[in-house]
Amino acid sequence: MSRRNSRRAVLKGSLGVLTIGFSGCAGLSADSSGDETSTSGEPTESEADESTTSSGTETPAEGTETTDESTSDGESTETDGSEDGDSSSLDHPSAEGAEKNAKVGPSMDEAEGVMIAFEDPSSPSCAKFHEAVFPKLKSRLIDSGYVTFVARAYPNTEEWAETAVLALKATYDRDEGAYWDLKAHYYENQGDLNEENVLDETEAFLDDETSVDAGAVVSDVEGGAYEDALASDVDAAENAEVSDLPTLFLFEDGEFKTELTGKQSYAVLKSVLGE
Repeated sequence: MSRRNSRRAVLKGSLGVLTIGFSGCAGLSADSSGDETSTSGEPTESEADESTTSSGTETPAEGTETTDESTSDGESTETDGSEDGDSSSLDHPSAEGAEKNAKVGPSMDEAEGVMIAFEDPSSPSCAKFHEAVFPKLKSRLIDSGYVTFVARAYPNTEEWAETAVLALKATYDRDEGAYWDLKAHYYENQGDLNEENVLDETEAFLDDETSVDAGAVVSDVEGGAYEDALASDVDAAENAEVSDLPTLFLFEDGEFKTELTGKQSYAVLKSVLGE
């Protein structure tokens, strides 16, 4: 058995949910034209208002502190996220361990609004969210310091998603900007990725487009360095009863406001967390 298949076997054995054949997109509240609707019944913005630049996803600005450390030889070590004061006091299953994940915006305890998103790099619905909604969310609510966006993982659409999530976590520990770039790369190339080529494609992208030590990232993935971190995300998703992607848990002033699933418009998010 190859090292990669061995890693998948161990991961699947400890996280039974990852072997379940979820569609990742089933039950989404969208019609055949692709217009977005909200499960809350609130109106969405017009098609024109959801348009973005040709690049699709937006990479968050550099300068936001990460919650993990890297060693001098390029290998990463996970931290508990508490050293920079970014521990979470949110009382909700989705927030358990959330401070250890990638985020953009102020610290979770400083932001008035917090959005915890469970996503899958192989999910078309998650790709659509980051293409059509996230750029507005960032420019209008995150960059103002009002909202913090926390990215958690729940890979259950395609087999390669687990490997991609582990690579994303290894990348985030080394370079936050490279994390968002790699995530966008996965979303933009979903149709070309599979379990056999995802690590090779990841290494090539990181080598060509970032300053991250791509070989070290691959070694971390193959060595299972981030399987516990992935298990933490999956446990939180299960405890919060996540069943669709993306699933967004919204908090304001430390209190849980609502849960949104599937495709959502910026108008719906703003109606809940808008200043």
